[in-house]
Amino acid sequence: MWVKQKLGEEFTSKGKLSKSHAKTFNLLSDFRHKGDYDDLFDFDSEMVERLLEPVKEFISAIDKLLEQSIADRLNFIYTIIFSQNHRSNW
Repeated sequence: MWVKQKLGEEFTSKGKLSKSHAKTFNLLSDFRHKGDYDDLFDFDSEMVERLLEPVKEFISAIDKLLEQSIADRLNFIYTIIFSQNHRSNW
């Protein structure tokens, strides 16, 4: 539950992930919980096939967020290094 809440607070509400991506994550989280804890829950092929495309889109959106986060961090590090080198030349 906590992960779903944080996903909404940190990503969906800030426009970093779409509401449809959040719904896909929530659905998968619910299914994982049912699969782990419910006595007689089983996935059928129709259900899995319906989820394939939304899950691929969710993974792609997460990949883009990770790539952007890495790029932002590298730019930040570069800025720090450049500004330190620039100051040391004075």
